[in-house]
Amino acid sequence: SPLSFHYRQRIRLHMGRNGNLGFHRNQSHEVQPIKKCLLAREEINEVLDYLPGSPGFDKLAGIIDSVELLLSPVEGSVTIMLHLSRKPRPAERKCIDEIAKEGAGIKGIVILVKGAFIDLVYGTQLPEKDFLLHFSHALPEGSNLHMTIEPGGFCQVNAEQNEQLIAHVVKWAETETNSRVLDLFCGMGNFSLPLARRVESVVGMDLQRSAIRSAIRNAELNGLENCTFFQKSAVDGAQTLVAGKKRFDIALLDPPREGCAAVIPSLVELGITKVIYISCDPATLCRDLQIFIKEGYMIEKIKMVDMFPQTHHIETIVSLCR
Repeated sequence: SPLSFHYRQRIRLHMGRNGNLGFHRNQSHEVQPIKKCLLAREEINEVLDYLPGSPGFDKLAGIIDSVELLLSPVEGSVTIMLHLSRKPRPAERKCIDEIAKEGAGIKGIVILVKGAFIDLVYGTQLPEKDFLLHFSHALPEGSNLHMTIEPGGFCQVNAEQNEQLIAHVVKWAETETNSRVLDLFCGMGNFSLPLARRVESVVGMDLQRSAIRSAIRNAELNGLENCTFFQKSAVDGAQTLVAGKKRFDIALLDPPREGCAAVIPSLVELGITKVIYISCDPATLCRDLQIFIKEGYMIEKIKMVDMFPQTHHIETIVSLCR
């Protein structure tokens, strides 16, 4: 990784019994207070430094379960997601308004109660009330891809390593201008949109509604008209395509930690001869690779990516062919 520290674009902190923000101790619910996170971007640490002494923050401590700090890298501003145990009362809501408007570098605050969205509070740095997080991905050919997600949506936490991962996906996919790409865990289009500039068509699916909204918006932002995105699970989506007798050349798989064992047989029926698999869990990756081999696929290349320096976690990218 180009950065060993200060690479994370988002962190989640918990509220301790003493009213301080921090992380859970290993294998414990006890909160260890912190003033600075060595893995977080400096813009996030600046907001973390501001919060404890900000107007009225101590009055909110009793209803805060956790706080997420999300960097919008293009703008250099931070969105705060306040996870509350109950709906804020008028005096508490006033405290939230003051935090959003008086804190330097704060784009705004998203209020959630027990995981459900309640409201948005606009900060002073919010252009035209745009609550999206903005990213710019440098592509291998030298151009940039402008990407956005809604607060709470998934993106890779290490921007520099994500660009290296995208470069490997583009190179290993070995696309042609008539290639048809299927992305079954497309998210905001992190991998499928860089390929869309090189291929005939891209079909992406994801179960999260906000991810599909982001993927559609990102395709439009970059003038890509050969992309279609649907809200479906990978299994249901693949089976629907099989029933419709659709055919693809390349599959992109970036599943959650549990892997994607159930979708692998459908890839054969869809005629897919090239698979690029990005995994965040070596154990489920090994299990899935055994299934791929039984289905007639062969492992071409494997590379580990140090996406999370100072931790034991790794990202792995695998190229398979059939």
